[in-house]
Amino acid sequence: MAIEAYVISGFLGAGKTTLIQRMIKEVFQDRKIAIIENDFGETSMDAAILRSKSVQVRELSSGCICCSLSGNFVEAMYQVIRDYLPDCILIEPSGVGKLSDVIRACNHPKIMSLLNRIKAITVVDVTTLQKYCKNYGEFFIDQLRYADTIWLSHMEKSNLMISQIQGIISGYTRASIVAADKKGSIPEGILKESIRMSIWQERGKMPGESRPKVKSGFGFRTNNGIRHTAKEVFDTCSIYSQAEFEKKQIKDMFSLLEEGEYGDIIRAKGIIKGKDGYVCVQYVPGKLTLEDVLTKGNSLSFIGHNLKKQNLNLLFDGGSGQ
Repeated sequence: MAIEAYVISGFLGAGKTTLIQRMIKEVFQDRKIAIIENDFGETSMDAAILRSKSVQVRELSSGCICCSLSGNFVEAMYQVIRDYLPDCILIEPSGVGKLSDVIRACNHPKIMSLLNRIKAITVVDVTTLQKYCKNYGEFFIDQLRYADTIWLSHMEKSNLMISQIQGIISGYTRASIVAADKKGSIPEGILKESIRMSIWQERGKMPGESRPKVKSGFGFRTNNGIRHTAKEVFDTCSIYSQAEFEKKQIKDMFSLLEEGEYGDIIRAKGIIKGKDGYVCVQYVPGKLTLEDVLTKGNSLSFIGHNLKKQNLNLLFDGGSGQ
């Protein structure tokens, strides 16, 4: 059995799902693919969109696979391999997950012997690189440190030179770096070459030998030496709404989130009903993207600090906040 596994890591809103969609279309179009997708909150908009493309998705939605669901993750991997027999598995961890913990889970004896290749790719939004290194280093830098390849996204929106970005990232990792051009495009040939190339295979070593050993408690630490889990640092909230919204209404509501009355929101996404169909919502502070989709949905998931769940629920006219 020669199954390839690719871990597509990246902090909140970096563009993991976008990269996975390109991988499916341009790199693995002739392969049998399975995806294990773990998102924050109770709803999984990414899984719904990927499933609409006839991709097998196994969801783990009650927490972060890097902490409380490590055992569940291993079992999910084993069951997908046993029941679906894919050529390759794409693993999309939560945006606030620690890549070191995902790699540790992939090295579990129950599944490691079934995998021919494991490659870790971290997607980095260059517009938030410096901010996230400073504010969320315990989680963000871990995703840099344990990557084989770093994908730079949103280059077209950044004023930083590629040499400046490389200088920041190289302080944390030995991973190769792939950047889009100023139009946000990565040529198909470069995409295929980068994804198919495995650092572990190049060095002739088994998974895990080409990077620091991942031991219990290992990883980037805060100044006080305490290693936190995502649940200890971030709040999550899922809002369900049967209301229909004009796109202007959606924009107006999300502009209110910047004022702090609803908590410190660092990511929101979901699918809600618009006046003329369904709308996919993607939000990080200062940036809202709305896209018409065929996939039906009625929920939004939020992540941040000190979320005001009741206020969010009233704003979006949903059911009881979760």
